[in-house]
Amino acid sequence: RSPFIVERANVPFKQQEQVFYYIADRLPRLVGGALDGRGNGQYLAEQAGFKYGSGRMQAIMLSQQWYLENMPKFKAAFEDAKIEIPQDADILSDLRALQVIKGVPKLPEGKTDSKKQRHGDAAIALALAYYASLMEIEEFDYTAVRKQQSPRDDRYSRPVKVTGGFRRGSF
Repeated sequence: RSPFIVERANVPFKQQEQVFYYIADRLPRLVGGALDGRGNGQYLAEQAGFKYGSGRMQAIMLSQQWYLENMPKFKAAFEDAKIEIPQDADILSDLRALQVIKGVPKLPEGKTDSKKQRHGDAAIALALAYYASLMEIEEFDYTAVRKQQSPRDDRYSRPVKVTGGFRRGSF
């Protein structure tokens, strides 16, 4: 479910990054994402990978192969009512612009609307969001070792004490 979509036009890269971080840092269950790793999206995808980890934020190189593998799943998710989108004419226009070209479902080259203003970015953003929802993310956890061990720890019950009886601060 997509409760909202942020669409930017003519926004410098650094401000795109700030908007992305502002939203992503406030998503309590964010475990991963997929960003367009080509063209204008490359900078943001790279920076998101640095901040959140490249395993969590994948820079996707949109190619014939990627479209061929992922767009049928995306279409099936719509048909199975697994995807809900905001009711917006531009988003619908972008989704309707998807075509099967030489057997590959993708956006045609150039502008995708009758006014020649849009590139179909909402369709790609939704496809990447759906792809991200299917990603298998591995989460790692770290538990720090306590600074001082208690007398009940295993090292105190050993017959041979490897510390020689010295503790911290004895030098």
